[in-house]
Amino acid sequence: MRIGIVTFHAACNYGAVLQAYALQTYLQKMGHEPFFINYIHHGLIGERSPGRYLIKAATQYFVRRQFSRFRATHLNISGAVYREYKQLQSAPPAADVYVCGSDQIWNPYFCRYESDLHVSWLDFGDDRTRRVAYAASFGVCDLDSNVRATWAAYAKRFHAVSVRERNGVGLMKALGHHDAVWVPDPTLLLDASEYGVVESDLAKQNTSYLFSYQLGLARKLASKVTSVAQAVLGLPCRKCHMSRWGHAALHVMGPGEWLLSLRRSSCVITDSFHGLALSLVYRRPFIVLFSTNAGRNTRIMSLLDVVGLRHRAVAENNGDEIARLCREQIDWERVDARLRLFRDTGCRFLHAALACRR
Repeated sequence: MRIGIVTFHAACNYGAVLQAYALQTYLQKMGHEPFFINYIHHGLIGERSPGRYLIKAATQYFVRRQFSRFRATHLNISGAVYREYKQLQSAPPAADVYVCGSDQIWNPYFCRYESDLHVSWLDFGDDRTRRVAYAASFGVCDLDSNVRATWAAYAKRFHAVSVRERNGVGLMKALGHHDAVWVPDPTLLLDASEYGVVESDLAKQNTSYLFSYQLGLARKLASKVTSVAQAVLGLPCRKCHMSRWGHAALHVMGPGEWLLSLRRSSCVITDSFHGLALSLVYRRPFIVLFSTNAGRNTRIMSLLDVVGLRHRAVAENNGDEIARLCREQIDWERVDARLRLFRDTGCRFLHAALACRR
């Protein structure tokens, strides 16, 4: 079947483009023809927030170029570019199925524009086209009452709904959809070998190192934890920090180089959901940092609970605890077994959702 996907494929964010690649790859393995509907989400893309200073603007330019290359090489994006919802509404791409997700496609802070809201909930196209949500994320713990009525109307058009966080099942019930399924992020549908094609060996790392990947909400904690980990393990640190809008604060990495840097590291320190997810895929020891963002913590804790490693998340600089985590050996066979069971849930959902008929 021809499947049109709506997600944040155009974001300059490693997790966003890698989850898009993973969902596309898995659907191709199922024998389908997936493509990304090239709608530009106004509330997310940082091109509307240019840097004040030359060095920041230059960094943003190089980051965007790296991500553009990745998308051009690895993502099947439709030729039509939709910059307004009305364009998509009047000339929707032909598809047997529309899929939204994964990522925070239903985050009310990202979908603060009415046009984004319509598109994220697949409010376009023929009613005969099946609508499926795969691992869609709200990114929040609760929904304001003023959005529930509107979103409930959107939810009624879906044939099948799955969410990325456990609390998303309850949020969908509040919208009147009582059969939502909790499934893994697309990055967890693939094994490590299936990412080899997108890894980029631009900077050779022949020595052991820590890999610190931060989105910024736990930056101060990250600095302290990294210092303790370096002292315990006696390793240098390679850093890749991103701002909210996806602009690298330090070394400019493309998605392929980021992925390879994570895989080759001896330990990962991150406040990112996808930093955690790919650490699990690659069997990399990790320490996850909590932030003050409850929604971010919810999605991280959902995944840590699946693999039984909740204790590897820290919210403060406890030197003794961090040192213990650095020395702790993770039972990867047990982790892999739990991930397989979770992955099976996602696979079963997709096979059933794409096979069903009204």
